Amino acid sequence: MIASNSEYRLKWDAEARAVIYEHKSGSYWSDIFYEAFKDGSIGDNGSSALNITVVNTKTLEWDTVTSASVTEDGAIYTNEAGEMVDAGNIYCGEIENGLRVYYFFEQYKIAVPIDYILEENHIKIQIDSSLIMEDGEEYVLSSVGVAPNFCSVKNSADANIFFPAGNGAIINCSETTEGTLSYQAPIYGRDATIRNPISRQDDEAIRLPVFGAYNSKQGLLGIVEGAIGSTEINVEA
Repeated sequence: MIASNSEYRLKWDAEARAVIYEHKSGSYWSDIFYEAFKDGSIGDNGSSALNITVVNTKTLEWDTVTSASVTEDGAIYTNEAGEMVDAGNIYCGEIENGLRVYYFFEQYKIAVPIDYILEENHIKIQIDSSLIMEDGEEYVLSSVGVAPNFCSVKNSADANIFFPAGNGAIINCSETTEGTLSYQAPIYGRDATIRNPISRQDDEAIRLPVFGAYNSKQGLLGIVEGAIGSTEINVEA
């Protein structure tokens, strides 16, 4: 256990390379599909706590890479005694009331840290952009997908996703709807000063920086606090 208070516990599972945000009742959320990991059915996307988009500086080609696709078994974890276990391209260390996980993308010479901080009644997930490392000339970092699986529910009749398109939408994620919805939009609409060569769906702009997921047992509401002008919300159901 990394941090705790009267209601919540923040844990790091080195084998799963996963952050666990657990309520005292036993319900939890994770940055990977943790149940699928435990039963051995997890895939590459479900086991990725972060993805990045990079651009080749010579060809200008884009590539999106998941953290799972470049990680060997295990992780490096720094405990309170300062002991480290070297077993992959993830480095996890404790910070005040939480932990910082570095994801190293060796091929692209890029490293991105995510901080998970336990506060009174919520968890704060953030990236300090000054700590991002880029040490190559062939690729540059274009965007970062932060904890794409954290606010998620297993497809079932009582599972729902909330996203704030227009006045807001709630999507029921039953087993029959799996793989039928894909939505992506910037908060407060696209920046008109940036040319966008890709035509996307003509939906109403996102007016509120919130999103969520819930089922009959638990729910999670996410609030975007920083970098709103350059943040997109992505939904898959």
